[in-house]
Amino acid sequence: MTKYTLDEFSRKIDISARTLRRWDKTGKFVAHRSEDTNEPYYTDTQYITYCKQCGIPVDKDNADAVLVTYKVKEFSQMIDKSPQTLSRWDKIGKLVAHRSPLNNKFYTYDQYVDYCMENGITIGKQEPVDKTDDVSD
Repeated sequence: MTKYTLDEFSRKIDISARTLRRWDKTGKFVAHRSEDTNEPYYTDTQYITYCKQCGIPVDKDNADAVLVTYKVKEFSQMIDKSPQTLSRWDKIGKLVAHRSPLNNKFYTYDQYVDYCMENGITIGKQEPVDKTDDVSD
């Protein structure tokens, strides 16, 4: 079992350490405590629980494996579209982002694969895209 410090876990789930402290104090998401120092720590099981509660996809074949997710900027670079285009697509329902509890947008690897297949892009080997397409999408 992997143990994460408060700071490590906050980076892992993209939530501030301050928010995690507040959630621990209010009982919303309680940390474990080390027996000797009483320092908070989190585990892989808590990470999976957090992901499930947030609607972050978990691998169907392995319930302990969380699927890869991407922030808007990362995903936009992967598909060679601007973050503004992704935001517009999200609003019109063309490529809808998932949301974290703090309403941060993210995309999944499955969405990347679907986008590539729909647009004839070889996964991992993107063809150059004409930037003028960005305006009409």
